[in-house]
Amino acid sequence: MDIDKIRNRAMFPQADLATNPAPPEGEALKSFEAAYLSDQYLHRGDPGFDERLERCIELQYTRWQWANDNLETYVNMLRVSGHPDAKIDAMMRYGVPMSFASVEEYGLFKFALLKLRDELERGGTALCNVGFAHTGSSVPGFSTNPLKGFAELPSKITAVGQSDVDLVFIADNVVRSVEAMTAEGRSIWTYSTTMADRSEELRYSVKQEDIEHLSPRTYRFIKLWEEKLGAGIQVTFQETPKAALSPWENRVQLLVGSAP
Repeated sequence: MDIDKIRNRAMFPQADLATNPAPPEGEALKSFEAAYLSDQYLHRGDPGFDERLERCIELQYTRWQWANDNLETYVNMLRVSGHPDAKIDAMMRYGVPMSFASVEEYGLFKFALLKLRDELERGGTALCNVGFAHTGSSVPGFSTNPLKGFAELPSKITAVGQSDVDLVFIADNVVRSVEAMTAEGRSIWTYSTTMADRSEELRYSVKQEDIEHLSPRTYRFIKLWEEKLGAGIQVTFQETPKAALSPWENRVQLLVGSAP
């Protein structure tokens, strides 16, 4: 697999795993884990819950900046959490989400997305100018959910192994499609997402059976690839945004030339 064919934006282009110091060992490792790694997840009523929600965007950017400013430590946080260097390098330098088992698997998935985009553009749905983005903790390697981990550190590391794939369909006419589905009585969940200019825009989630109603091609794609991956594909929709995506998300670069 030629990884240059399937690259997205590098998440941490300055990374050099070959020269990165190894993680600490023994008692120093225990101190490292206590200082930098956390599976904490605050729920309503927990101390700090309300404050973290109020500081959501601030904490997201604080975590992102910390990872960039402390890259050697962050690489070792991923290593200590069980991620092999090959996956870390593919994410940091080539933008391959860590939820995929291998670069080869991601290449096939990405080529299938290219075909899906072309099918959607040929008709069968109101959506047009369709593109995709990867989101979730597997994209930068850590959760930006302000309720997870330590408040100001990228300390809730993405799960080892094949986790769900979070995929955003970004297109024109999403809002119009959502309004039509709402008028039909279908369930729509609306979420705010942080953009690169620290503004917020809306994303929409629908039941899989309603995705089948909106776009049978998309539904078939999801079911096929959930079986291939052995993991769920969580799909949301977003109207073509006014601002760029946040730096911890990644547009899928679809101009990949021939099939991998």
